[in-house]
Amino acid sequence: MRITCSGGTAIGFRVSRRRILAGLILVLISSCLNAAPTAYTDETEYHDALALLGLTATHEGFEDDAAWGSVRSTIPGGFHTAASVSNLGVTWTANYLAGNITTGGGAARTGNWGLYAYPHGGYASPDPGSNCSVPGECGDGWRGTADSGVFIAVGGYIDTNTPYAKLGMFIGQYPDNPVDFGETCDAGGNNCVSNSTIGTAKVFFGVIDPDGFSAFEYRELEGTAEDMKLVFADDFFFVITETPAPTFTVGGTVNGLSGSGLVLQNNTADDLAIAGDGGFAFATALPDGNGYDVTVLTQPVGPNQTCTVANGSGTLSGANVTDVGVTCVTSCNVNTVSGVIEYSDAAYEACEILVLGPDFVAADGSNVSASSGWEIEFLAGFHIERGATLDANVCGQSLCMVSDAPMPYGCHSCVVQVCDIDPTCCSLDFDQACLDRVGSVCGLACE
Repeated sequence: MRITCSGGTAIGFRVSRRRILAGLILVLISSCLNAAPTAYTDETEYHDALALLGLTATHEGFEDDAAWGSVRSTIPGGFHTAASVSNLGVTWTANYLAGNITTGGGAARTGNWGLYAYPHGGYASPDPGSNCSVPGECGDGWRGTADSGVFIAVGGYIDTNTPYAKLGMFIGQYPDNPVDFGETCDAGGNNCVSNSTIGTAKVFFGVIDPDGFSAFEYRELEGTAEDMKLVFADDFFFVITETPAPTFTVGGTVNGLSGSGLVLQNNTADDLAIAGDGGFAFATALPDGNGYDVTVLTQPVGPNQTCTVANGSGTLSGANVTDVGVTCVTSCNVNTVSGVIEYSDAAYEACEILVLGPDFVAADGSNVSASSGWEIEFLAGFHIERGATLDANVCGQSLCMVSDAPMPYGCHSCVVQVCDIDPTCCSLDFDQACLDRVGSVCGLACE
């Protein structure tokens, strides 16, 4: 067992008398201003520690047919699964997006049923970015989320039918906030064995965190696609308090955006339209301990751009997330624009070919400028209304290629920027140094 106080000092110990252990737990918890999670591999010690805090755990044995009857899997009856099941204030899911959960007799410790994910682990359908050849990244397991309030404690019995395996428990979800179950050594402090190693006999793994958490995950950490490890569970004991978990926002900064239509998402939801460079934050605040994953739902156009996300995923840990970075680069070879331009000073450019249309309409009163390297194409439906103006310029050569000929100054906004720094690009030739500045100075991407 291991107890850690917020100051960062880890205290490992082994005792043989439960009375002494309980007293030590009380002293340690009372001495930690913000007690870090406390790990347990003994159910009795777990319940004794809860009693010292004045708490009693709720038991989930997966026997309630009203909640679990639709996910009973047997050899004669086949597999019956669900993406999630809610009971006793907890929603249970598999620990990967494509997985389901079920109950079976072989997973039971007491009663007739125990819990497992099916299919086991994300080996056949891994989450995006997971490498199933890396131990644990597609590991078998499940998650639990409090329907309201926060968990103070969660513990349950786990085993494997593919011994030996290594179990991990996470406050929130893998790989953040792992629970340290320590190790067991002989009397001389040698021949130590990790307490997270499991075999075919069910072992208790639990955690108490008086500060509370909204979700947890159990995950097998040694399995790979070539050597899958399967885990099963039964008899969970948890405490939920109705005190709501603190919530925090997820946000960051956008740089390089010149197009329109950029839409970001967090956890495949909470769509956020971005109009320009600067800070952003998603509207939905998430409970502490929840995961976040910021992605680009829709890339900007006019000009076409590719936006990428840095620092986009993690687990909320007591503060707003403000360091998500979204960087947008204009894909400048070929740019196609269409639609009604209802405002003045609209500018569209391409490094090689600019396509206006179909159905490009410059509305009355608008001033539209168009610049390109090689050519500007006008497709069917292109129209300039009375009162609108169009200023079109072609450079006569690609901005994405070196050339013995200089660029005509003013034919493209990027040419102006490059030649203001190096006038030879517009007087002698457009050499490699000039071409390099298309990306470094103008922020354009030649594909």
